[in-house]
Amino acid sequence: MFSHLLLNGLLAGPTYAFINLGFGLIYRVTKFFHFAHGAVYAAGREMDIGRWDKRVQA
Repeated sequence: MFSHLLLNGLLAGPTYAFINLGFGLIYRVTKFFHFAHGAVYAAGREMDIGRWDKRVQA
């Protein structure tokens, strides 16, 4: 159980870090907090999950 939680944390941590880096970069350059960045991430994540599900079932 602990190893599963540890692995999930190690995989989710860098994902959150990259999202925050993207938000920070966009804000620093434009001085405007652009919420569409999160929508693009969410759409990409949904496509990746769908692709992963197909690989697991094969």
